[in-house]
Amino acid sequence: MQQIQKTVIKKEGKYLKKFLNEHFVYEANALYFAMVKLHDQDKIENKNQDEINMALESFLFHGRNLIEFFYYKNDAENYSRAFHFIEKDEWLKIRPKKTKQISEVQDRSNKEIVHLTYDRIAGSPPEKNWNCSNTFGDFLEIIKIFLNQLPKKYYEDKIINLKNNINEVKNIK
Repeated sequence: MQQIQKTVIKKEGKYLKKFLNEHFVYEANALYFAMVKLHDQDKIENKNQDEINMALESFLFHGRNLIEFFYYKNDAENYSRAFHFIEKDEWLKIRPKKTKQISEVQDRSNKEIVHLTYDRIAGSPPEKNWNCSNTFGDFLEIIKIFLNQLPKKYYEDKIINLKNNINEVKNIK
């Protein structure tokens, strides 16, 4: 059997710029498009529960990735963090505290989406509902703060477009 070599990513320069412009932008865009899909389903009479579930899972999955990027303090090997792009002490000073909604996405998605646990909520009680609209507003705030503090050396078209577009996005309700 062939051995797979582990690759350690250099967290510097040109690679970080390309990484940010591809992968961070993807996560932010995926979160937005999932929210749009949830919003669109909310407006129609004959809702498609499968589409709602897929959009919700996408929102939570990409939201969870962004939580790790923005809030995890450990510098785990090959995991991207906001402080790889903005000096760590500065980032920890300017980033907003984790809101109740962001914490709920982290806690519940670990129990109900990412892992198959006995903590999943059965049936359709009110506490099973997710408040994605308010949570999306919290994500918008931290993404804007990150992009506004991001050094220009990381700018390429995708980051520039995301920064311009995100300032026009209002919270979807």
